[in-house]
Amino acid sequence: MGAIFLKLHAIALEKSTVIHLTLGVGEETKVPRGSEVLSYALTYSLHEMIESHDIYKDVYEHSINYLLDDFIEQLEEDNEQ
Repeated sequence: MGAIFLKLHAIALEKSTVIHLTLGVGEETKVPRGSEVLSYALTYSLHEMIESHDIYKDVYEHSINYLLDDFIEQLEEDNEQ
């Protein structure tokens, strides 16, 4: 089982807002430590910083058009191997 998450951290400036976006994937994994230990690992993480004058529009566009596209491309490459 796993999860995809989008983390936002915003800092308001005088005339705009700087937003740090993180797209991540966490998955259950088995870690070999004498015996296998069931764990939860962050298996993918991509970060982007943007300056925004329209937070809702810019967060949506960057999340879908850049972060999610990069994730899908990486996932396809990993599954080709």
